[in-house]
Amino acid sequence: MRFAAVLLLGFLFLPNAAFSADTTSEPLKIEILKAAAEMGNVDAQLLLGERYSVVSIGWAPGVKRDAVKQDYVEAMKWYRMAADQGNSEAQSTLGVFYKNGLGTKQDNAEAFKWYRKAADQGDALAQWSIGQMFKNGEGVKQDSEQAYFWELVAEKSQPDDPYSPHHEYYAKQLTPESIAAIKKRAQEWKPIPAPAEATGKPETK
Repeated sequence: MRFAAVLLLGFLFLPNAAFSADTTSEPLKIEILKAAAEMGNVDAQLLLGERYSVVSIGWAPGVKRDAVKQDYVEAMKWYRMAADQGNSEAQSTLGVFYKNGLGTKQDNAEAFKWYRKAADQGDALAQWSIGQMFKNGEGVKQDSEQAYFWELVAEKSQPDDPYSPHHEYYAKQLTPESIAAIKKRAQEWKPIPAPAEATGKPETK
């Protein structure tokens, strides 16, 4: 158990180093992650969420992935822990889970709630998803102005990703004056800073 305790401490302060050795068995890695996650480590919570929701990614070259089976309910549990601490990646992922009924009953309203939390922090996927939900009236009242606004914000957040606003569509839905005002508002938009505990890194003074 001393070896496990050392690896746990390593993970808490140096996450990548804790899993650099091929000598660490898969079951032990899971136990270390769970211990760290239960102590509130966001990195561990995210890794467990990914671990239980994706079946094709291994920990490291040469390490077989056979410690856990895909389990969206379990994945959602760990993502929720990270999301409750304000982590935008986890919040956005919960939006995906609720939108698609993964590990829970499909719920557009709940999906919108979590997407919005992540979107406010600058998560482009969540921003784009909110735009589509406003556009289609899913979990929220249909609103073309809000839809266009969030599509523009998503493009601003990650211009290199495929978040290209449907300009031609909105040109038919909105007046030129509304479009100009929405573009101005999107350009001025700024994300809300994430809380310190949401990053998984200790605060520095």
